[in-house]
Amino acid sequence: MKKVISVLLCVLFLFSAFAFAAVAAENAEKSDIPVIYIKGRNNRTILKADGTPAANAKELDRLEYISNVAGPVLEEFAKAYITDDYSDWMDALVDSIAPIYDDWRLDPDGTATEVGSYINWDPATCSIKKKTSDYGIMDYMFYYDWRLSPFDVADQLDTYIERVCKVTGHDKVNIHARCLGANFAMAYIYNSHTGEYDHEFRVSGLVLNTSALAGYISAGALFSNKILFDPDVIDQYASFHGNDAFDDPLYNTILTTMVSVCNMAKILGWGTEMIEEIYGKVGDELIPRIIMASYGGFPSYWSMISDSYFDEAKAAVFYNEELEEKYAGLIERADEYHEKLGKVNKETGYTGYEQLILDCKQAHGMSTAVIAKYGRPFIPVIENSNITGDGRGTAEELSLGATCTTIDETFSEEYLAEAREKGTDKYISKDLTVDASTCLLPDTTWFAKGLAHEDWPEEHHNLAIRFFNSKGELTVWNEEAVPAQFVEYDESGEGFTEVEEPSGSGWTDSKFGILYKFIKMVIEVLVRLFTK
Repeated sequence: MKKVISVLLCVLFLFSAFAFAAVAAENAEKSDIPVIYIKGRNNRTILKADGTPAANAKELDRLEYISNVAGPVLEEFAKAYITDDYSDWMDALVDSIAPIYDDWRLDPDGTATEVGSYINWDPATCSIKKKTSDYGIMDYMFYYDWRLSPFDVADQLDTYIERVCKVTGHDKVNIHARCLGANFAMAYIYNSHTGEYDHEFRVSGLVLNTSALAGYISAGALFSNKILFDPDVIDQYASFHGNDAFDDPLYNTILTTMVSVCNMAKILGWGTEMIEEIYGKVGDELIPRIIMASYGGFPSYWSMISDSYFDEAKAAVFYNEELEEKYAGLIERADEYHEKLGKVNKETGYTGYEQLILDCKQAHGMSTAVIAKYGRPFIPVIENSNITGDGRGTAEELSLGATCTTIDETFSEEYLAEAREKGTDKYISKDLTVDASTCLLPDTTWFAKGLAHEDWPEEHHNLAIRFFNSKGELTVWNEEAVPAQFVEYDESGEGFTEVEEPSGSGWTDSKFGILYKFIKMVIEVLVRLFTK
């Protein structure tokens, strides 16, 4: 009898699995032509020359690693603080960071020919699914070495797309490019548009999903050494993200409350003043050394430096002739991407990638949509870290030009009145924090509120498919077919819902607000103690 029950349970389990897969397939929308999906960083495991996976910060036991290196670093810091000579401490700090990236290290010219690692995926020989219709968003995923220059990888993407076209019988594809993947997609599109390849232009539709095309402030400010220590911004960041720090809500409440109390009591300010004093002595040397010990040697990261930061970033990181000579090849690769795609044309006001999007629409009929995020602050050690965004890029960067507020502000009445007079108020979010009218493509740019950069609900993929199938006709005004231009994600199962009226920032620096948080924390602690 037990065997019969076991067999029945197995059958029931398999039936449920197939039913679930059928529902998932039904919910996932399909494209009428192939979609090339280009993910961002870490889209493929980086291997060392011997074929074993390269270690990285995610795979290391962070707590164990930090505990091993923290002692010597803190010991050197104590000596430095007493003697006011920070050279040995800087050496110890950089030496503690560098091993994390040793297996990822590229050659000084930004290539992986000698000491670099590689991915064991060849676009010319990889397996390609043979389909004639109903293309899913992940049927054709292009993998690449995300550390390299986008232009060094563009030819590989061309090879892959040509193979997909041959296997499927289509002469066009759609591209869904996410994060850093957008920079690689745009390098390929640039080469295609300028006649680099001996075949017709292949891209029918392009969706840029929280792309790095406009750069990310988190990279630009750091590479440019625009480091700030503002206690109010630190307090604000803790209030937003403190609820995710621990599994236990009580610990989160204690963390956010004590940061606010320390800020109100000026203790946090004293700490940031001390840090600023030390940073003023070591920052110009330390930050470039840390950058080059980690991501600064990757041309891909230089493609995420916007035009507004690019020259300052190069001057800050390669601050002497010795560094300029050593990394001449890397600088050349960074300059190539910047000159072709990242630089602003002073006559037109467009960057290279913006002009390319407009030119490809005119010359090839390529339609483009943008998916952006907003409503979250940044790590509070860079300038403008309280501009609304997704924690990686600002809403302006992610949307290719939106006007946005800081995380704790809304547009002024004067701004709103001017928008109503110009007739652009319809592009302003109902929470009064983002104006899409200044985007490159205001009618095909969608925003999701509150999602972190790493969050990717299925609705984003379905929106991309709908846009592709519409041949560019789908806009934010097709209310019956797509979400509103500004939506927020409900994790309880509602999916995307339209953003409504202003709801406040969730952060207050008022003494009353901090006192309320403190009393609430004390009550929670007492309840926990007496309950146990």
